[in-house]
Amino acid sequence: MEFENAVHAAIETLKPRQQLILKLRYGFGDSVHTLQQVADQLGITRERVRQIQNKAKENLAARPRASGFEPLPARQGNPKETDAQVVDVSVLR
Repeated sequence: MEFENAVHAAIETLKPRQQLILKLRYGFGDSVHTLQQVADQLGITRERVRQIQNKAKENLAARPRASGFEPLPARQGNPKETDAQVVDVSVLR
C-alpha cells in the first residue's frame, strides 16, 4: 500500500492534463483506455495523447527522489531502452 500511495503522490506532482492521461492510460481506479479512447474523450489526436503521456513519464523519471522512488536499473538486453520506459503498471491498478 505504501508503494501505491507513493505512485499516486508522484502523479499528483504533474500538470492536470498529464495526470488525467496517465490515469486513463494505465487504469487508475478504472479500466485501461487506448490512445484513441483518451483522444476522443479529450478532443485531441492520438499522437498528442502519446506526446503528453511520454512527457509525463519523463517528468516523473526526472525527479525520482522527490517522489519517493529510486531510479530503476536499465533492462539488460536492449541498451536503447531508458529507465523511464521500464514501468510495472500492475501495481497501479
